[in-house]
Amino acid sequence: MKKRMLAILITLVIILSVVPSVNTEAAARTKKKAYKAYYSWIKKSADAKKYTDYKLLDMNNDKIPELIGTYQDADNQYLHYYIVCSYDGSEVKMLGLVDGVNSFGKTTVSYIPKAGKVCSTSTTSSTTSSFDYIHKIKKDGKLEILAKTSKTKSYDQTGYIYRWDDVEVTEAEYNKKYAKAYNASKAKSFGSLKYTSKKKMLKQLKKLK
Repeated sequence: MKKRMLAILITLVIILSVVPSVNTEAAARTKKKAYKAYYSWIKKSADAKKYTDYKLLDMNNDKIPELIGTYQDADNQYLHYYIVCSYDGSEVKMLGLVDGVNSFGKTTVSYIPKAGKVCSTSTTSSTTSSFDYIHKIKKDGKLEILAKTSKTKSYDQTGYIYRWDDVEVTEAEYNKKYAKAYNASKAKSFGSLKYTSKKKMLKQLKKLK
């Protein structure tokens, strides 16, 4: 009986010792702090200067919106640039993306609403090889690469070589892993979002912060 009571007491001590750190982390990430960080980033960061339009969107369903910026390449109307900004409680994390066509091929970017997943796919025009980066916006606001994949022409040009995180896999394994990591049927393009001007976004963030 004494051993059982001791075990319960130890468990309670462990739980109570963890709770303050969890609460502290949660308190560090609030909407107001995120809005303040985004406002400061747009006003002061050199990375933000080229982005002309913005959108607030809760991409990972954690109740704290991410900030998405975009601009169109003045020299190539077929290229659109995006940046996804998230707040991790101490700083703004950034993920740069490009969507469009150039002399080497094309790149498409998309995201899965509420899942916090973003995919960038580059396809070469000469060999139709493709390269994917699947990113994740975590619940703590940090960014991570979920997977790096490639589908390249085989040496004899008769098929493809599939790789997942630099490890060669079969086509069946590749498709299974891809379906699990990124459900493309639920994906949406960044171009489908409705953006607002930098001036209006700053005004909005100023009120929210």
